[in-house]
Amino acid sequence: METFSITLKNSIQEISRLAGELTKWGRSVKLSAAILNDVQLSVEEIISNIIHYGRAGAESEICLRIEKAAYSITITIEDSGIAFNPLRAPEPDVDAPLEDRKIGGLGILLVKSAMDHLDYQRAHGKNRLILVKKL
Repeated sequence: METFSITLKNSIQEISRLAGELTKWGRSVKLSAAILNDVQLSVEEIISNIIHYGRAGAESEICLRIEKAAYSITITIEDSGIAFNPLRAPEPDVDAPLEDRKIGGLGILLVKSAMDHLDYQRAHGKNRLILVKKL
């Protein structure tokens, strides 16, 4: 199993550092461009949401761990922000006229479509989101 781990500060500037490190790792483990794109898009969307809406404070950290096995990639994202289960968030009405749509929800919808399985847990004051992508 090949693993990638990084701890990020609760700051939007960390997204570019994450993107660079994740790209290097993805290439080193020979992920296809399509799989790497799905992983990056999903991870960046979730972490961006944590930074913008998690309300954990600037000193808090976001821990990301990605494990590549023979047939899947498992992504675990942990933060100490407010409890939020993105799997229970209402789905946006993508068929509604643009002027009638509520703001938000499209990123989670994107993650759900890019990944094969998602799971959320809240334990010891932390959110833990697990994303699985089949290879």
